[in-house]
Formats: sequence, C-alpha cells, structure tokens
Amino acid sequence: MARVAYAELQDALGPSFTRPMLSVETSYVRDAGGDAYGLTLAAQTYEGDVLGACATSDKKSTPEIVARSVASELAAALNTSAPVDKHLADQVVQLVCLAGGVSRVEVAEATGHLETAVEVVRVFGLDAAVER
Repeated sequence: MARVAYAELQDALGPSFTRPMLSVETSYVRDAGGDAYGLTLAAQTYEGDVLGACATSDKKSTPEIVARSVASELAAALNTSAPVDKHLADQVVQLVCLAGGVSRVEVAEATGHLETAVEVVRVFGLDAAVER
C-alpha cells in the first residue's frame, strides 16, 4: 500500500517530488476482521510545513484504491502552497481567535468541519469568518 501511494505521489507531483523537499511517512493498519484498511501520509515541505492526508476503506475498496486516494489528496494539498491542510484547519480556529488581534490562516481546503468550528467560536462571541 505504501509503495502504491509513493508512486502515485511521484506521478501527481512530477519533478517537484524530491526527497530533500518531501519526507513522506506512511502507516497503515489492517483491522482484526481483515477487511478494512487505513492509510495516513504526511509530507514536510522545504518551508517546514507539514501537510497530511488519510483515508480508510470500505469493504469494497482494496488497499491500492485507498493508497491512490490518500496520495491524490496529499498531492492536491501540496499543490495549493497553503501551510495548513484541511485536517488541521478546524483545529486552529479556537487558538487563533483566542490569540487576540487580527489573524489570517491560509488553508488548503475549507471543509464542513472548518465551517462548524467557525460557527462554534461565534456562538461564544468571538469574531471569525471563512473567506473564499
């Protein structure tokens, strides 16, 4: 599964996929039932940003399908040049709001989780918004 993901990243990123620029870590788990897989990839860029992607399978997905899906998601995040991936974006909303002052965070993709996090901090009287 890891080899498939690595090859998919090479194909998606082309010449920008180099070992000094990118440190890819993989971990995968096969559940006790033997019919589900998960994969997490993390990549560190030259700038020090760490972006990630993950997926789990359903009973119809093969490990290769999961690997291609995760690699494609990570490549898309790396191609945005945003320092915050979609999995981290909703986690930093509260911290940014409590920091005071005006802050802007560029994210790779605005998700429903991010929108919900913004609405939650607004309920508590903090100012937050998602700009597109």
